[in-house]
Amino acid sequence: MTERNDRGKEAAGASMNPPLQMVRLSDSRRCNAGCSYCPSRDFSIGRRLSLAELERVVDFFVAYTNGVRRKPRSLSFVFNTLGEMSLAADNLIGLADCIERVNGGGRCAVPVYLFLASTNLLDAPDGLVEFVNRYGYVTVSLHGRPAAEYAPRIARFDERVTLEGTDVIPRHHMDLLERYGEILRHFHIAAMRPVREPPMTAADSALWVEEIAELTRRLDALSDEALAGFLTRLSFGDTLLNALMLLDRGARLHYRCHAGVSSLQVTPEMEFYPCTFLQHPDLRMGDIERGLDLAWHRRFEALRRAGARPECAACGILDVCGGPCLDWARKDPTGDRFLSPAECLYRRGLFRTAAAFLERIKRRPRVIEAVRRHCGLGTQDRQPKAKGEGRCSEC
Repeated sequence: MTERNDRGKEAAGASMNPPLQMVRLSDSRRCNAGCSYCPSRDFSIGRRLSLAELERVVDFFVAYTNGVRRKPRSLSFVFNTLGEMSLAADNLIGLADCIERVNGGGRCAVPVYLFLASTNLLDAPDGLVEFVNRYGYVTVSLHGRPAAEYAPRIARFDERVTLEGTDVIPRHHMDLLERYGEILRHFHIAAMRPVREPPMTAADSALWVEEIAELTRRLDALSDEALAGFLTRLSFGDTLLNALMLLDRGARLHYRCHAGVSSLQVTPEMEFYPCTFLQHPDLRMGDIERGLDLAWHRRFEALRRAGARPECAACGILDVCGGPCLDWARKDPTGDRFLSPAECLYRRGLFRTAAAFLERIKRRPRVIEAVRRHCGLGTQDRQPKAKGEGRCSEC
C-alpha cells in the first residue's frame, strides 16, 4: 500500500511539472565553421549520437509531455547542425521518421514537429537535399560569409523550399541595408542580430543602435511598395522586425525568451541546458539518465521572469524587452552573471529607435497593413503551413 501511495504522489507531482514546447538537439559538436559566438566552436572531434539515442530523447520528452497536466500547444524538436553539414543525414531522416511514427500512432497528447536549423549548406549530402525538399524549410547562419557562396548549392533544392539567411551585425561599421539586400538576393527571408561574442561592451551597443537608426532613416526614403516588400521579407527573429512587432502589438512579455522555461537544449552528451548558448555547468538542468532537475527548473523560471531584477522592474521598456539575456550577461565583463549593462544600453536604444520608426510607418497605411499581415500570420508566408506552429522566432 505504501509503495502504491508513493507512486501516486510521484504521478501527481509529475502532473504539475512545467510544460515544454521546444527541445533543441545536436547529434555532434564537430564543426569547421568557427563561428565566434558558438559554444562548439573549439570542437573538431567528438562522439556522435546514434539514431537510437536520438529516438530515446524523443521518447523521453514525449513521455514528459504526456505526464504534465498543463499541455503545450505542440512539442517541437529543432535539430541544430553545425559547420559544413557535420550531421549524419541518416540521423536526421531517421529522426523525421521517428516523429512521424509518434504522430501517426497517437503516442503524444499534442502534435510533434521537427525543424532543421543549419549553419551551412555548402556540402549538404544528396540524402539531406532530398530530405529538405520534402521538409520545406531551413535556416542558414551566414556569420559574415558572402551570401553568393551559397547560390550554386541552393540551386540543388526544390523551388518550394524556403531558405532563411541569418547573419550577425558585427562590431564595426556595416551598411546594413546593403547586407540585407545581398542576403535577400539569394534567400527568401533574412534576419540580422548583434553578434554575441565576448566581451560585450557599451561601445558595441552604441554602435549597433546607431547602425539600426541609420538603417531606418534609409528605409524611410523607399517607396511604399519597396518598404513593404523589404519588411515582409524579414524573419520574425530579425532584430528590427521583432521590435516593431512587439511595440505594435503592445506586448507584455513574461520572459525575454523561453530558454530554460518552456524550451531547452539537449547536447551530444545528452545533458540538458537552457539554450544552445548557455551550456555552463551551473546552468545544467539535468540529463537523459536522471531526467529534468525540476527544482532547479522552477528556480530558473523565477529568475528569468520579467521584473525579477530591481533594475528591470523600474525600466520603461520592460513590457516589450522581457528582461535580460543570460548569454549576453555571461559575456559582459562589467555586469554580473545575470544582467548586462551593455545589453540594457542596446535594448533601450533599439526600442527607442524602433518606436520612432513605427510611428513613421503608421503614417503609410499600405506599409503598416502589409507588415501587420506578415506578422499576424503566425508563420512566415512561405513556411509550410502544416509545420508552422512549432517554429521558433527567437534564435
